[in-house]
Amino acid sequence: MSSKRKAAPPSTRSKRQRSTPPPSRSPSAPTFSPSTFDKEIWISTLTNEQRTLLDLEIRTLHPSWLPFVHDALTTSAFLDLKRFLAAELEAGKTVYPPENDIYAWSRMTPPDKVRVVVVGGEAYHEEGQADGLAFSVRPGTSALPAVRNILACLQNDYSEASVPQDGSGSLAQWAEKGVLLLNYVLTVRQGEAGSHARKGWEVLTKRVLEVVTSSENGGNGVVVMAWGVETQRRCAGIDSTRNIVLTSSHPSHRAFLTCNHFKQANDWLQSTYGETIDWSLQPPSTMDIDNDGDDTFITATEEPTQAMKFEESHDFSFNITTATGDSTLGAPAGESTGIEDSVMEGVEEEVKVDKGKGKETQEDKEEAESAKLREERRKADKDMLYRKQLNKEFEGLKGLKWVGRGA
Repeated sequence: MSSKRKAAPPSTRSKRQRSTPPPSRSPSAPTFSPSTFDKEIWISTLTNEQRTLLDLEIRTLHPSWLPFVHDALTTSAFLDLKRFLAAELEAGKTVYPPENDIYAWSRMTPPDKVRVVVVGGEAYHEEGQADGLAFSVRPGTSALPAVRNILACLQNDYSEASVPQDGSGSLAQWAEKGVLLLNYVLTVRQGEAGSHARKGWEVLTKRVLEVVTSSENGGNGVVVMAWGVETQRRCAGIDSTRNIVLTSSHPSHRAFLTCNHFKQANDWLQSTYGETIDWSLQPPSTMDIDNDGDDTFITATEEPTQAMKFEESHDFSFNITTATGDSTLGAPAGESTGIEDSVMEGVEEEVKVDKGKGKETQEDKEEAESAKLREERRKADKDMLYRKQLNKEFEGLKGLKWVGRGA
């Protein structure tokens, strides 16, 4: 008689599971709230890798935002984004905007000052355009079609509102008035739209949107301008009982021109806060020559010939205003400054001096729109070349205010 073999009992050995350990943190790491947040203590809780990855945020994200968004910065998704961006630069990729402008929105519009949020898609992907603000472009750069429609819509609401007459498209003045110009994706690879989407920026920008539309920042709500289907999807969960969400087609479409969002925004702000936004865009009085968001500026007065005078030899000089007084940097008449004539010629086209009268003259505007846009692009490119050369000349000089020297 054959005996039956007993079945082997199930193994009690647990299967090996792969797991990614969470980033190590100090065992005494405190739990922060916006009211108790301390930047230096928070930095001390970061691992060495986190400090390296978050160096840009530590240096350039405005401190007023950190109490609200620091948790988002240490999520695995955001840290993966920072690794991805480091790899992009290591591979020689050009990324826009320049790194010190990525968080320009945070420095120009602190959370307690936000009254209006304009939600954009991603940073512009061509050279000389992205400035860290949604829809806006760098000073001296021609407005893109969407921005031209935005300004046309503004003037439909407020015909008296001033807009740039030179075709430029910087909206930075709005950011200083409480309009948070927030792109959902803050960077992009040169010439490749969508290249940084779904890499991790959304973790941070979603959190920013949550902060300004909730009670966390202490306000009574904000106006949210959601232009386009994708932006409206991102804004779908916003509390409409404390905020007003204005929806329209994307500004690139003509239907946007009559959405009346600027007037609707002011009507709501007047009833909620007893104040409104002055949407006018005045001619800029300063230019950040090193594009790093610090206080190194070249300042223009009402008369360009008082701010900067170009002789036939293209010589120029600057006054440096410091805490200890004024000093001069530049070349005296007849001596070379080291900046190539080709660069200075580009600037001379921008600021022409009628030596007989000492007044600024301007080229007549092109009658055809296409010719006008080509001319503006040519001027913007020369201006960018000049600023890049100027950066090299003044590299390493930080915390100084550059004021144009009179004749």
